[in-house]
Amino acid sequence: MSRFLNPGGERYLWTWMGGQIDFSHPYGGARALLAGVNPYVNDRPEFTNPVFAPTVVDGVTYKQIYPPGSLTTLVPLAALYGDDWRGAARVWFMIDLVCLGALAWIAWALLRQITAELFPVAIALVFLFCLTLDPAAAWSMERGQAEIFTAALCWGGALLTIRRRFAEAMFLVGWAASIKGYAVLVAAGLGIVALDQRAWKAALAGSLAAAGIFVLPCAAWLDDAWHGTWARASLFETYWFNHSFKHLAHRLFGETYADTGKYVAVTIACVATGLALVQAVRAFRRGHDSDRALWITAFCASALGTVVGFSNQSVTYNFVLVTPGLMVLGLTIDRWAAPFARYRLAYHAIGAMVVVTWWLCFVHRLGWVKGTFIGFPATALGLVMFNALALVLAATALRAPTGREDQSPAQTSL
Repeated sequence: MSRFLNPGGERYLWTWMGGQIDFSHPYGGARALLAGVNPYVNDRPEFTNPVFAPTVVDGVTYKQIYPPGSLTTLVPLAALYGDDWRGAARVWFMIDLVCLGALAWIAWALLRQITAELFPVAIALVFLFCLTLDPAAAWSMERGQAEIFTAALCWGGALLTIRRRFAEAMFLVGWAASIKGYAVLVAAGLGIVALDQRAWKAALAGSLAAAGIFVLPCAAWLDDAWHGTWARASLFETYWFNHSFKHLAHRLFGETYADTGKYVAVTIACVATGLALVQAVRAFRRGHDSDRALWITAFCASALGTVVGFSNQSVTYNFVLVTPGLMVLGLTIDRWAAPFARYRLAYHAIGAMVVVTWWLCFVHRLGWVKGTFIGFPATALGLVMFNALALVLAATALRAPTGREDQSPAQTSL
């Protein structure tokens, strides 16, 4: 809220170089697009960020490290505010506030769909309160990052898929994927669901619309966009706010086994994501509405977490992408872990694991060395725990029949 009192946002929140400074980087690229200039490689000083030094890859200097959607999304603001990036950032902050409310409402809608119960709208306010407490959301708003906006697109696409509105869903997740790439697996998975439901025309229309609006304007510079973006994704730093699988392995096993640990975690995450998608497809074929909502939620949370963990430089604010799904799954554990309901110890162990995962996602770091950026990337550990849990529960659910013979939520609760 300090942003309403101070345009920089630095009055109460931890900052580096002032509030919304991250926003200024892709905003400069949006201004270059409006001028018809290559936003990634150019010699125009007005499109050189004064804070973020250009990235040099194979002797080429890249002024942008974000995918095309990050730039094209900000073009309307760039057209209105020109070189006044702080004025545009103030509007972006307000957009983020609206998106936080949208995420809370979507989480509430998913909860109602999964449990088939009429939860009061006050639950959405509880979700909103949790999201505002999440350090990932605070960092995203204070830095001016696109994660909250991207999360709203992803989870909005998930909800629309459950409601079989495939064209709109693919447009939203296609837009999200163009911004930073974190939604790539979500877009692919929801596309598979649409194809399985013989809605390929709607899915294709939504995807092409997103690509045409948010990627096509940068078509002439896609090679530069790829090199600049990949350089950012490959960057590896051992700061506490790097919650990548590689950094987690680096902290646990040392530099020698960092890459090995990363790919073990990625493998677990990919298998969990794949199994959740299989369950989602089965639910759309013969399952109940609540089954579709449950497994689409599980798939999206796992898919987003997989890409976030895969990147070597996953900063704290990235995890607001996963938080809405974890909140919903945590409150519907009686549905998700129904196959284990008869085994009390295992059932409660699963519940405890979900609680610990939640806690790690809100703590974000464990340990601190004063005056340094050293600390244990707690959220990455929570993400690995979640993926392991999702793998076990999805694999177990594969053995159960789909359709009306499944137990209802009322029957599976303790």
